[in-house]
Amino acid sequence: MTTLIPATGITFAQLFTWIFSGTFGIIGLTFLTVGLGFRAS
Repeated sequence: MTTLIPATGITFAQLFTWIFSGTFGIIGLTFLTVGLGFRAS
């Protein structure tokens, strides 16, 4: 998994890590926003 993506200097492992953590980060922020909305109302 240390293969570089051409012309970017990014490895497939880094790309997978960014996508995986980004997805869970967005889901977490969504739940946080919804929870705070319910608490405010």
